[in-house]
Amino acid sequence: AKIGVIGLNGSGKSSLLRAGLVAVGGRTAVVVAPGADPVTEVAVRVAALLDRSAVDVRAELAADPAVLRGLLRAAGNDVLLVVDQFEEVFTLCHDVAERQEFIATLLALANTDDDQTRVVIGVRAGFYAACVSHPELAVAVRDRQVVVGAMTAGELREAIVRPAERAGLIAEGALVTTVVAE
Repeated sequence: AKIGVIGLNGSGKSSLLRAGLVAVGGRTAVVVAPGADPVTEVAVRVAALLDRSAVDVRAELAADPAVLRGLLRAAGNDVLLVVDQFEEVFTLCHDVAERQEFIATLLALANTDDDQTRVVIGVRAGFYAACVSHPELAVAVRDRQVVVGAMTAGELREAIVRPAERAGLIAEGALVTTVVAE
């Protein structure tokens, strides 16, 4: 399964992905921001999860992007790969071949019939056109996307207060008001 979470800067995409989707128990989650060398970033995260060498995992991914599925399945039966700030593929990764390799790696994972392994990308709305300029990526997110709009003041307050309450903490009212106002 593959899903794209698209929204404006500051709309809560990362919170939705990290504090929402990833926080739901019962699955192994790998969260990565692409950076300048996105395949290496994935290799580092997966290697840490499997207690393996990141150099070895990176070499395996370079040889065959489809190997990512097997690596993730070795980590658990229900695996979620979250690529937060996917726009970094276009802003920080200047090597076109590296960018293509990363997209191919994600698509190899996303385009399996394996319902136990999922890929979710979070991308700023301003980079949606860059995503859909890659035909295979356009197909992958076309039918399965969630658009996150700007939060209202009430929604922002809830996004701050609820997690604190669940952790048994109290968010100080004046601080919450200041954060919501800014």
